[in-house]
Amino acid sequence: GINAEYGKQWYQRRVREEIERTLVHYVKISTEAQRKQYAADFERGYEEYLVLKKRDGEISDQFDKLKLRYENISDKRGTEGRQINRKVRELFKQYAGDTNWCKDKERLMKLEAKLAHIKFLFKQFEREKGSTS
Repeated sequence: GINAEYGKQWYQRRVREEIERTLVHYVKISTEAQRKQYAADFERGYEEYLVLKKRDGEISDQFDKLKLRYENISDKRGTEGRQINRKVRELFKQYAGDTNWCKDKERLMKLEAKLAHIKFLFKQFEREKGSTS
């Protein structure tokens, strides 16, 4: 409904704003000291990213298993199909209503963007460093 769409837009806007802050904060690497600072920031973020990614993967696996079960039954409208659909809805409500999960999901998306940007800057620095030697 309308509230879900508003929530989705609000969430996407917050992630975009964080990405924009990352782009402003992490500018092109021009010195070895700057590269070392970015590397330290990357390592700190990567450790947190791995924890969040593992939890997110575990949750996704639950939905994937239910989807696979649903795809492998012949009567989608039968008892088993209805039970699977009900379980999917229950899981979704459980996670959508869990403020910690929502915060973790948002943090994961922000970290993915930040780490990808820093990684891009590393590659750019190495390319330019290689072409000047």
